[in-house]
Amino acid sequence: MNKKFWLLFLVVVVLILVTSLLVSCVGEKGGTISDVALSTEVDSHDRPLQPASVFSPETEKIYCSFKLSGVPSGSRIKAEWMYVGTGVEKEDNTDNTGLVLPEILLEELTGPRVFQTQTGTITGSGYTASVFEQSNPDIILPLGDYKVVLYINDQEKASVSFKVQGN
Repeated sequence: MNKKFWLLFLVVVVLILVTSLLVSCVGEKGGTISDVALSTEVDSHDRPLQPASVFSPETEKIYCSFKLSGVPSGSRIKAEWMYVGTGVEKEDNTDNTGLVLPEILLEELTGPRVFQTQTGTITGSGYTASVFEQSNPDIILPLGDYKVVLYINDQEKASVSFKVQGN
């Protein structure tokens, strides 16, 4: 009888371990995004150098660096860069320095407005980055609040907020 008890106990423990393993795998379905950070530079592995959450309007590049874990083969990664707003209406398309502002960022907002979307297919784990690059030196980012939302296969997995402020 003692052997039957230990055998039954062992079977129950194994079933509990298998069940918990299956539940944890379901929670990771599609992969995860962690260690999200913004910076003006990344290293050779796309890890952020000197992370920040406030940038000047003249910042040429802003990187959104993040770590992928357990992303299945053929998964689609998407980064949406959004202008959230300032609460201040602009009357024209220039700021106080006379520089031209992007039209999409000047419209009256009722909520966050996507101004750049980047997509790619990535498999596996490790760091990667999305970058916003101002290609026209006459266009600057208006002051205000911004957000980057990260997706795996159209499921939101992470987001990070930042500000653009004057000196």
